[in-house]
Amino acid sequence: MSLFTIDPNLKPWERQKRESSQAWAAFVGYRDMKGNRSCRALAESLGKSASLLMRWSANHFWVHRCEAWDRYQDSLKRQHAIEEILKMSERHAQAAQAVQQVLALVPTAIVLKMRDDREAVINELQSRPIVDLLSLMMRGSRMFDVAVRIERQARGVESVDDDETNAADAADEHELMQKLLADKESRRVLKEIQTRIRAATGE
Repeated sequence: MSLFTIDPNLKPWERQKRESSQAWAAFVGYRDMKGNRSCRALAESLGKSASLLMRWSANHFWVHRCEAWDRYQDSLKRQHAIEEILKMSERHAQAAQAVQQVLALVPTAIVLKMRDDREAVINELQSRPIVDLLSLMMRGSRMFDVAVRIERQARGVESVDDDETNAADAADEHELMQKLLADKESRRVLKEIQTRIRAATGE
């Protein structure tokens, strides 16, 4: 009967109190083997008797200790993966935040520009076809919405599944534009909006 026991105050894969230096070195070699562990293969690499290593393996609970070692290594890998995912999520959130800040600068810049040269800004807007202005508004809104969703998903506030319709919405943007411009009533409303904007600005 083996007198060897695993000390509850030590990790199973650590050297135990009743473990000789030779037995410990053999266990480390067995523990760190790549692929399937084998006492016979270890005996060949160490130049020791296979029967001796099998006896140590049985008496010193090598299989049990290696199973505990494997679980520990797996937990380390999973923890590392979680940490990397968190870092990635934070990078995505910061990037999305930066995009939001850049997009928010556009209307701010227009307001500041109008304070300096209101007439030039109005003339610039009026010189562009209404389809371009409409497209710019829709694209800016879409980009801001995407940036907000990316940040929310990266910070765990919103599930990726909640964004299922985004790709379809983006693909329909061009089609929506074409429908608006093809419809006579829509064109009339857009022209009326443009006229009212000009009237409100005194142009």
